[in-house]
Amino acid sequence: MMPQAVPQPVICLAELVLELMTEPDLDTVMAIESSSHRHPWSRGNFIDSIQAGHWAYCLREVSDPSKRIWAYCILLPAVDDLHLLNITVDTDLRGQGVGLRLMSAIQAIASNLSIPRILLEVRPSNEAAIALYEKAGYEELARRKAYYPVGSSSGIREDAIVMVKNMTPQSNPMHIDERSRYLKEMGITEWSVRSTANDPEPTASPTAESEHASPNQEPKV
Repeated sequence: MMPQAVPQPVICLAELVLELMTEPDLDTVMAIESSSHRHPWSRGNFIDSIQAGHWAYCLREVSDPSKRIWAYCILLPAVDDLHLLNITVDTDLRGQGVGLRLMSAIQAIASNLSIPRILLEVRPSNEAAIALYEKAGYEELARRKAYYPVGSSSGIREDAIVMVKNMTPQSNPMHIDERSRYLKEMGITEWSVRSTANDPEPTASPTAESEHASPNQEPKV
């Protein structure tokens, strides 16, 4: 059964610690968000997520008296999966492995709570983010048509690749019927499944930019 309260993570990554995001954090979060995305979340989006019970976390510097926020994420828990809505790293701190470390912390939360899989969306054009996700063990599940806006005035939109990471052993991958159910729940009618089992190891830096996903919004790390 899905946990009713936002889990308090006990995750310390060297000099960083993952803690719950609170409303006093939003000034810093909004500064990072605004400088990171062409279509950033609004302050109201973050407040709505926190009040709705979404799992919102900040990755902070332990030794800094102000506990500087290095990165943050928003997770939507469901009965059988954890949906990554927003993952963003401070622009000044990219290229240092922070994105991969935050992904590892998210996976630890899912594992500790026996959540079987994590879902996310990413732009097909964001090859660096796709390489990061594949390195973290994610595989392509589906495509969402015309999901991300390309420009504010052009009306052009870009598809989203839906990616999944199974937290259960590889000998027990998501069954095709489960895939179909998830796609139906997300309103996806056209989809493809691609295995990366035989793909070469991604060469992109583990801190390459990645994207967060919320309906009709563009997210990035």
